[in-house]
Amino acid sequence: MNLTRRVEQLENLAVDQGKNMETIASGLALLTIDVQKGFALVHQDISDVKSDLSDVRSDLSDVKVDLSDVKKDLSGVKDDLSKFKEIVNHRFDEVNQKFDEVNHRFDEVNQKFDEVNLKMDHRFDELIMLIKSK
Repeated sequence: MNLTRRVEQLENLAVDQGKNMETIASGLALLTIDVQKGFALVHQDISDVKSDLSDVRSDLSDVKVDLSDVKKDLSGVKDDLSKFKEIVNHRFDEVNQKFDEVNHRFDEVNQKFDEVNLKMDHRFDELIMLIKSK
């Protein structure tokens, strides 16, 4: 009887071990599925990040092109402004020259007035002398 009992115990033990192995296998299968899903999500996230990074690089390239265009435009504006400044300075020089000419003419007119005044003073003196002498 001992042998039968021992066989039954071994059979029970084998059944329990089988159940334990099934539980472990089932848990391992679930864990494997979860890990595979996790890796798939990680790979998808990495793929999304790479895609986003590619988009950022493309956008950055566009910004560089736009910035280059702005620099070219700004360079053109600087050139135009420099030319305008030269024209304005030239015009100011011409205006200053005209003012110098006008000032010179005023000086000449003043000199003529001074000469006329001197002549008139001299004539008045002569006239006064003539009037006194009569």
